[in-house]
Amino acid sequence: MESVLFDGTTVELPNDSQFDPSKPLKVVIHGWTESSLVGGQVQDDNQMPRGWAEDYHGAGMDFTVLGVHWVPRAGWGDPNNPEAEDTANTVSLLLYSLARNYNLSMDKVHMTGFSMGTVVTSWTAKKAQEMGLAPLGRTTLLDPCIAELATIISKSDATMVDVIHTSAMGICSEEPLGHVDFFVNGGRVQVCGSGSCSCPDGGPVCTGCYLGRPRCSTWGWLGAGWVESHMRALQLYRESIRAEQGRDQTFPSWRCDSYPAMQAALEQCPYDVTLPLVAMGEHLMDRNRPDEGVYFLKTTGEAPFSYKSYEN
Repeated sequence: MESVLFDGTTVELPNDSQFDPSKPLKVVIHGWTESSLVGGQVQDDNQMPRGWAEDYHGAGMDFTVLGVHWVPRAGWGDPNNPEAEDTANTVSLLLYSLARNYNLSMDKVHMTGFSMGTVVTSWTAKKAQEMGLAPLGRTTLLDPCIAELATIISKSDATMVDVIHTSAMGICSEEPLGHVDFFVNGGRVQVCGSGSCSCPDGGPVCTGCYLGRPRCSTWGWLGAGWVESHMRALQLYRESIRAEQGRDQTFPSWRCDSYPAMQAALEQCPYDVTLPLVAMGEHLMDRNRPDEGVYFLKTTGEAPFSYKSYEN
């Protein structure tokens, strides 16, 4: 791998001799504050792209993984002004170059962004189309933040836009944004730990527990465990790549009537046996394109997170 610096953005990519345009291209973009500028060079602080590449390799999948590490020129001080468009300019120009020089087809491109990286992903998809490229094959958006900026995300960004919500508590988006939106454990807060708890009032939701397990945080995004719920999106997706329970058996999810209906039911969506199960994550499209809409699933509170929650 080699690293190339473009005006505050570092792109890790294979050497020219290694790039094969016939392989699917996975573009991975980290979130807010997850890289830093040291001595004029962007330093990767989370190893997200390399972790993705290791998981693909370990699962026997032959993809090219391109990692994007970005730092706003003014630093990480203001999340409302992330200069995501500058990074998107760099990445879209790279995609244009790969299409022009290597005949890379955009339907082979799958971009995955986490947190503020989802905004960079959406901007990149839009700018690539402005350059005359076809829509990307797929964009996957892991817990889009912040909510105000995530409104740029649209179904027109790619042929398939799938979204995974894990901490939609005011700072991250609570709204369905893509062709399919997965609201994990209701999408607001995640369950944690191996223990169980019961709510004093007998209800399914209370301050100390959630869906019968300890909750990762309070409702407010400043709660001590908010980051844990937010970062859970990354953990779930990486587990979906490895798919140790089977590619069509990991994170089985089912379609709900609507997000408001789910919220009205206290972040619950009972499974109807007539509904097809859809595997959230990497293998979403392995069999066929799922019906558009809002999807629900439960997880455990610790790895492995996936289980047959529809049987409960």
